[in-house]
Amino acid sequence: MKKRLIGMAVMTAMILGCMTGCGEKGVTSDNAEDVINSMSDEELESAIINGANKLDEESSAADEEETTEAPTEVVYEPSQDIIDADFSSLLIQLNNDVFQQGGYMTVAELVEQYGDRYEFTYKDGTYEERKDYLVEYNVGTRYTVGTQKWFEIYQIDMTPLYGDGRYGVTAYIANLTSPGEKVTLDQAYVLYFSECENNRKKYTPVWTPNGFFVLDYKKSCEDELNSENGNYTASNFATFLEGQGFTFHEGFTFSYSEINMKYTQNSNTNSFAIYFTGEPNSTGLKPLFKCSFLFNDDTDKLEYVYYEFVDFVE
Repeated sequence: MKKRLIGMAVMTAMILGCMTGCGEKGVTSDNAEDVINSMSDEELESAIINGANKLDEESSAADEEETTEAPTEVVYEPSQDIIDADFSSLLIQLNNDVFQQGGYMTVAELVEQYGDRYEFTYKDGTYEERKDYLVEYNVGTRYTVGTQKWFEIYQIDMTPLYGDGRYGVTAYIANLTSPGEKVTLDQAYVLYFSECENNRKKYTPVWTPNGFFVLDYKKSCEDELNSENGNYTASNFATFLEGQGFTFHEGFTFSYSEINMKYTQNSNTNSFAIYFTGEPNSTGLKPLFKCSFLFNDDTDKLEYVYYEFVDFVE
């Protein structure tokens, strides 16, 4: 008899493992021997095999659970790449990723490069569902300074797949290439990035070139994050800017053609603003950006930094 070929304790464990796992009610360790004795050899062999498989699966699952490492905590800090970058590079760091701004990459290229780090959504649908949506070539008159065109912009929301999922990013995009007709979403160009506009409880960490932490004076940040902000005061900031190649422009009236690599200073508000362009992108347009720095009147320390896309210079 097969019942005698295996120790009763081992066989009982296997039978119980199979029967309780298969939904058999009333089978306990107390009556398992009677149940086993009432089974045919074929029934017993099948139960032993099934019970052994079930015990093996449970053992493997337990081993896997023990060896699974806890998620690694993400440390957010400015990378060496963004600290070493010039403002004219138009690089910006959000979370722990450095992005190229200014219309140099398409949406398709953005998704290809960062698809393993962010989930992309457009108009409440995934990128794959929406990549054939059409984007208009549309220029407006939002800015009246100079004669440049302001392109109608659309936005793609990016949810990080690592670290704090609340640190959302918005990519602002536009049709820069097709005045005569619309282009599909994947062919639009990425103009600039910012923290997600829909997220007002957790502000995404943002750093500019030279490692300045971006914080609008209208906002507050609950996290203490590393930056270069504490290394500068209002009294030495002009020297720093001139060392970066910026020259002082007195007053606030100038055309876009003369604004590149200029800085202004407002002693009344204890603030500075710098203007800089990148190289022409594939459309022949030079993106123009601005960065503002506001110092605390009482401490002379840099308190707020605000970074923004202004327009394109042809």
